[in-house]
Amino acid sequence: MFRINISHNLLRSSRQTLIKSKSIFHFNKASFYSTNINNEYSSENYTKLYNSLTPKQKVIFKTPPSKMESILKTFTQDQVQQSEYERYLHIKSVQPWLLKFNSPKLVALSELFRTDKPTGTHLLLTPCIWSLTMSSLMMLSGFNQLQVSIADSLCTFGLQTSLFIAGAYIMRSAGCVVNDMHDRDLDFKVWRSLQRPMACGRINYTEAWLALLGLTGLGVAILYFGLPWQCWWLGLASLPIVFVYPLFKRFTYYPQVVLSSCFNWGSLLGFAAILGSYNYADSNETEEKQDLEMEDLPWRSMAGLYVTTFLWCMIYDTIYAHQDKKFDIKANIKSTALKWGSNTKPVLYTMAVIQSLALFDSFNEAGLIGKDNFFSTTGMFTFNYLLFRTIYKVNLDDPKNCWYYFKRNLKYGQVITVGLLLEYAYQLFKHKDNETKRLNH
Repeated sequence: MFRINISHNLLRSSRQTLIKSKSIFHFNKASFYSTNINNEYSSENYTKLYNSLTPKQKVIFKTPPSKMESILKTFTQDQVQQSEYERYLHIKSVQPWLLKFNSPKLVALSELFRTDKPTGTHLLLTPCIWSLTMSSLMMLSGFNQLQVSIADSLCTFGLQTSLFIAGAYIMRSAGCVVNDMHDRDLDFKVWRSLQRPMACGRINYTEAWLALLGLTGLGVAILYFGLPWQCWWLGLASLPIVFVYPLFKRFTYYPQVVLSSCFNWGSLLGFAAILGSYNYADSNETEEKQDLEMEDLPWRSMAGLYVTTFLWCMIYDTIYAHQDKKFDIKANIKSTALKWGSNTKPVLYTMAVIQSLALFDSFNEAGLIGKDNFFSTTGMFTFNYLLFRTIYKVNLDDPKNCWYYFKRNLKYGQVITVGLLLEYAYQLFKHKDNETKRLNH
């Protein structure tokens, strides 16, 4: 009898847990929509919101029926409604102008390109800004014995930075399209990606292909027409990795390695873009000018920065992957989060140590360490401290906490960005002062 009572209590407890699953999913979901949602989800609020919409807005709101049968194999009707409710309020808060067009396809394309979630774009752009600024500082210091004026430095830096900003937005969107095309039969099994436009049927495969071709064409056009020739083959080399990355999560626990390999390619391209924009005296010391050869690029500093950003991406993307590990197991999706499990933090600490050494070597080779480089040195050490602090504090079993610290990495990257930009401004001021002294003499 005692054993029967225990079994009865366990069954009742399990039933209550299932009934409460709505609130559990809401807790997890709140971390994936970075929006202050004033109205908590409930069936009453859902009905009230839905009834207030126009017919076109209702089409935007609802999950297309073509995918509902597949989705309901993993989630309940109530959970699907919650995802619809929070998705719509997220769009209304972050991009309200989209809803004014009353176009379900326009909203879906915006979600496909992740324009409502710019964190990934900013993380992609950050290594680009680092390398652009570092190479501009090297030019001011007389790289390859070339003296550049302040005007030339600022114009080159401004032009290349503008092109890299545009390129980062375009290629991040292209990467998201590729990812969604590969994962369209997996995403609806994971709570965080349930409402992605291809997973729930708002965008079909042909439309995604056309969008991808357009985005890739724009990216290649910027690479070919806007950047120096040194960037051409270097940039094209990353494209195959971008297109195959999503496949790796199906057969290896290390898709983060593949993502990190291509996601930080800008740490190499930025050097080539700035240093390749100038003409240099030839080796015979004549008046003839020539382009910078590939072998003359500062490869050690470039390699150090690439290793730095590669390991940094490994760290924050592993933290990101811990959000989905319970769903990934059911969907048979592999990641470093599942591979390393309880050993994740020791591995992350090891990578952070190597990353710190690589960053120091890169900055040192570029001449950005020391008392005469206060801003860049301070930015570097502060970044390293914040990264170690993140590994220490993050709760890898709490999806909301993982999302919080993943997003914090953007701010950590901005620490180095600000440090390098301040260093650049300071060195420009010194350069101007030196030019004035030369003119006076």
